[in-house]
Amino acid sequence: MTYETLADELKLLAEASEWAMVRTYFSYWENEEEKVDKCILWMRFFLPQYFRDKSPDFHRERVRENLSDKNEYGADPRGYGKTTLEQGCIGFEIANGLQEFIVIIEKSFTEASEVIKGVVAEFRDNPMIIQVYGRMVKAGADGQIKDKNPDAEGDVIISGVRLRAKGF
Repeated sequence: MTYETLADELKLLAEASEWAMVRTYFSYWENEEEKVDKCILWMRFFLPQYFRDKSPDFHRERVRENLSDKNEYGADPRGYGKTTLEQGCIGFEIANGLQEFIVIIEKSFTEASEVIKGVVAEFRDNPMIIQVYGRMVKAGADGQIKDKNPDAEGDVIISGVRLRAKGF
């Protein structure tokens, strides 16, 4: 399926306010390319304030790298949207339960913690994410809020996925 076809399907679900189906729509894909397309669509749908324009080809490659199981390092010039793209991919992975533990490594612990804060803010405050997925911050994989889940700077649980910040 092409990106445009996938976008049209999503538009129909959203116009019908079929939120459970929107959630399901993002949770499956037939191949790696469709997974990348759905991640980009997820970011455009839930984070339109950051993903307004068509994604350039190098963003597709960065999404592919972020969603892979390989431990890789990527570097792009300033202003290429690396952090925002990384936060969007992390959001997609959390929403779809693709990881259990995500370590964010930046130059410093503070920078890595800032990346996590951005992700947490979206899952805590974004009305569309809450509409489709419910409240997920401090929730276990079963969706139940657990006040005993750790929630410290640089160490957070969202829907059973632990995010931890590390600096070089």
